[in-house]
Amino acid sequence: MRLKDFKEFLDNKGIEYKEKRSLLSQKLLVNYKGLKFLFLEFSLRNYFQGVKISFFFPKPLKLGLYCGYNMEYLSSLSYKYQKDFLTKKIKLPFPEVECWAKKEKIVKEFFSDYSLIESLRNLKDSLKISQQRGGVFTFDSSAFIIKDEFIEVFIDEKAFFEPERILESFYQLVSKFLEILRSRSSEIYQEPASDKIFKGIVIFLIILTFLVLGLVFYVNFKFGLKM
Repeated sequence: MRLKDFKEFLDNKGIEYKEKRSLLSQKLLVNYKGLKFLFLEFSLRNYFQGVKISFFFPKPLKLGLYCGYNMEYLSSLSYKYQKDFLTKKIKLPFPEVECWAKKEKIVKEFFSDYSLIESLRNLKDSLKISQQRGGVFTFDSSAFIIKDEFIEVFIDEKAFFEPERILESFYQLVSKFLEILRSRSSEIYQEPASDKIFKGIVIFLIILTFLVLGLVFYVNFKFGLKM
């Protein structure tokens, strides 16, 4: 599926969007039911060719969140799609969607919401089996990823989907996320304890390094004068 397929769908439905072109890329800024999505022709080291649809949170979450479907090949190719350190595995009702987080308790409660789980399931099911051009049904490399900064869907160019189903299932997932964020913002935007500990260790090591270097310089200077 290519960007032109989505553009044709948007035109037919009268959905508002702005098109931006450059020598290297083409993208659509889409306003769908009050939410803004970025559609981009996307390639990743020649392993993935297709369309990436992105939604960016108003400000980054502080959950250490890393969830999604069919992420393995993306995480092996780009640092952007790797999970953070010190995350813990979160069990979801369906094994195809994997999830890790730093704030394990909050994220478990997050995903105890039935409608959020159903929106995840719907998006996963929308991507799970595609119809290649030529009429052969096959599993493909389409995927979605949820991180603290964004939710992104990757649609392989060889895959054929109903654009409306993809966009609507993505919209439902984002809408549910935003609804929960509004109700639990004080917990979600608070820095994880593991991050505070990690930063404290880094600061301690930096200070210790300066002290050791200072001591070495002092000893060399003092004994150097005596000699």
